[in-house]
Order: sequence, then structure tokens, then C-alpha cells
Amino acid sequence: MGTLRMLLCGLGGMLLASAGVRAEDPPAGGDAAKPRKSAEDVAKMLETFKAVKDTTPEGADLYLAITALAEAEHPDVVKPLAKHLADPRERVGRGAAVALARVGKALTPKERKPVLTALCSAIGFTGTRAPIAAEAIRALGQLGEIAVAPSLIPLIEAKDNATAKAAVEALALLPSAAAIDPLCSELMKLEPLPRGSGDGSSSGASTGGNDGAGGVGEGLGAQITALKEPILKTLNT
Repeated sequence: MGTLRMLLCGLGGMLLASAGVRAEDPPAGGDAAKPRKSAEDVAKMLETFKAVKDTTPEGADLYLAITALAEAEHPDVVKPLAKHLADPRERVGRGAAVALARVGKALTPKERKPVLTALCSAIGFTGTRAPIAAEAIRALGQLGEIAVAPSLIPLIEAKDNATAKAAVEALALLPSAAAIDPLCSELMKLEPLPRGSGDGSSSGASTGGNDGAGGVGEGLGAQITALKEPILKTLNT
């Protein structure tokens, strides 16, 4: 869990210093000024997509088709894209997750539910498919739906470092105590690190860690906890 430890050290600084930046990010839900593609245009895009015959080992052609279909940003393309999350080829599965994130951002909360369901179905992938799980987790974070927090929290302790890292990053993007609480808890479990240890010592110095130890632990955890409510207030304005 060395990677997770380092990430949590950095996360402390991010939560303390970056709440305002994240609050400025455009919320998912689509651009009201951007007209939605017509049903006819979407139907044509779907026909083109279904006609793709990919025989390449890495799924290069299918990946390009998935990326192109995501440009529709329409509810009708969610199911065809979600189908390819299960593709064992990393490029295709990850491409499907990225595409679903793009489409999901353009949809209304009600329309977005199938996107969340599809992405959540992929977050448990392990082994050679773990990179697809990590991409799906990142996509959920980008969509910013608080409802997915309970599905992401257990993944903080995932054996796969990439999965755990993606879960922490995704939870940090969700403006909810349900998401921030477990991150604060993990931070406060960390023992202080000696200055110059090379494992988060710079984070402790930059975020106000204990002066004596120069690392992260109770000092940083207490600061994160104390500032949690202001952070949430900022995120929700």
C-alpha cells in the first residue's frame, strides 16, 4: 500500500488547498447552450458503429469507433458503449469507460443513471482487467454523483494500487461528507513520517504536518477534519 500512502499524503494538501479550484469545475449535466444531436443523426452514428468489424488484437478500430460514438452525447448510445466495458482488451474497455464519462456529463441526472450503473459494474474487475476498473472509477469521479460513494469507498483498500489510487482520486471529487470522511479517516491512520523519508514528507511540510516529525499523521488529520465542513460548503455553492 505504499502508493496509496503517498497518494493520501498528497490528498491532504489537495483537500486543504484545492476545494476552490474543484468548485469552479463545470458540473455534469450538459451545456444548456449546446443543442443535442437529432434522433436521426444519432441513428446514423449507431449504424456506423455497429458496422465496425474489428479484427485487430488490441481493438484499435473498435476503440476509434467508440470514441467517435461518444461524440453523440446522447442517451441512446449508452447501452452500445456499456457493452464494451466487458471487452478483455484494455484499450477497448478503457475507451468505453472514457466514452461513457463524456456522454454522462452531457445527460440529465435521470438520463445518467444507466451510465452510473454500467460503470459500477466494471469497478470490480481484477487481474488483467484492473486497468479497465480504474478507468471506470475515474469516470465515476468525473461525473460527480454522490450516490456512487458507497461503491467506491471499499476500493480504497483494493490490493491493486491503480484501483486504490483511482478510488481515492474519485472520492476526492465528490462533494459529500460520505466521500470525504473515509479519506480523512485513512489520513489519520498514517503514522508520522520522518523528514526526508521520500514517502510524503514534502506533503507533510506543505500542509502543516507536525513540526517535530515533519510528516503526516494527527496534525494533518486534525486539520483536514477541522476544515472538512468549509470544504463541503465551498463545493456545494
